[in-house]
Amino acid sequence: MSTASPDRTSNREEQTPLTSSSSASTGKTTTEQDDKQGSTVTVFELTSEIKKCLKDLEDSIQSNDEKFEKTMKRFESKIKTLE
Repeated sequence: MSTASPDRTSNREEQTPLTSSSSASTGKTTTEQDDKQGSTVTVFELTSEIKKCLKDLEDSIQSNDEKFEKTMKRFESKIKTLE
């Protein structure tokens, strides 16, 4: 039965490399891969992309809702004709 000493456990945690960093003063978030490629994503760009995706989703939901309403009206009219 082996036991790990607390020193070895904390030593492993210290050796774990950080994969991302952020700077609150600049509002930019970077990753090691971005640093290698020379690109940085700003909070504004990220927010704009999220906003665009949410708008697209809202439009899609609205379109689906309209289609659903039309389908329900057709069903209701068919039911009435069968009565």
